[in-house]
Amino acid sequence: MADDLDAWRQEIRAIDSEIIKITARRMELALKIGQYKADHQLPVKDFRVEKEIVERSRTLAANLGVAPDFIEDLMTLLMGHSVQEQNKLHQAKHQKADDRLKEVLIVGGLGRMGRWFAQYFQSIGFQVSIYDISTSASQTFTDQSEYYRWHGDIENDLDRYELILLATPIAATAALLSTFAALKPRGMVIETASLKSPVWDGIQAMQKAGLKIASIHPMFGPDTDLLLDKNILLCSAEGLSSHEAATLYFHSTSANLVEIDLHAHDEEMLATLGLAHLINLLFGVSLSEQSLTLKEAVTKGGSTFMHQAKTAQSLFAENHELYFDIQALNP
Repeated sequence: MADDLDAWRQEIRAIDSEIIKITARRMELALKIGQYKADHQLPVKDFRVEKEIVERSRTLAANLGVAPDFIEDLMTLLMGHSVQEQNKLHQAKHQKADDRLKEVLIVGGLGRMGRWFAQYFQSIGFQVSIYDISTSASQTFTDQSEYYRWHGDIENDLDRYELILLATPIAATAALLSTFAALKPRGMVIETASLKSPVWDGIQAMQKAGLKIASIHPMFGPDTDLLLDKNILLCSAEGLSSHEAATLYFHSTSANLVEIDLHAHDEEMLATLGLAHLINLLFGVSLSEQSLTLKEAVTKGGSTFMHQAKTAQSLFAENHELYFDIQALNP
């Protein structure tokens, strides 16, 4: 019996070695694909391929008697690392604007979520233009000018765009919607504010002007590489084009598209955003007032503490103004 145990262990060691070798081969192929994408001016991320890989892997796992959730987690790790490595290659290449593509304008495109949406729409075949009021906009944009076009005047030349997406602070979003209601762009406008009550007047102004306005809320941050298990809230109300926007621009991804009543949105966000943020803020502030330093606490903390500390750290590294608005502007 002991001989059998040793033999099984040796076989597992051999299989482990094969898994590592196959993983290395997969990464080698991923880098070749990444180089091809960089050479041929193709975007790194393809969220539709992500969905196909996950569905195919889950089906195969079920057929082989392996837990599909386990295989999904494994494939997510592999895909995430592949994207990171391909990004390194892509950053060294230049991608020129293409007049043949459909066009989207990302307002607030130099912010972190604005950059995320720019990459996303580029990945699904759009020519991306960026508008931003940042004082260092022209200098910052130089680093991205090979990838995206710069839109200099928000009040002119808007009819070229099939879509205008607002990745802007809540107060700025409300003002921009009122501006667009007067300018009457031909394309759909998507607002992505984390709270909807402050932008409701602007949404109504767009509707009264007879314009297409969609209201969504991506429930993830700008560091997201994969949309698997991520939620995008589609705010529904009379006259909104949120479902049309989802069908046109997000349905082919692996994100969860979740309908929510626009007028109930902010109340529900009290729990899923406001309360969650507040707890982590209180944890971070309280920890900073302890005699134990964070470095010392990490060496002495249990698994619950480690998870909480990691979550709090990520929160404090994010957009402070946005988190303040989420706490202060929710009625």
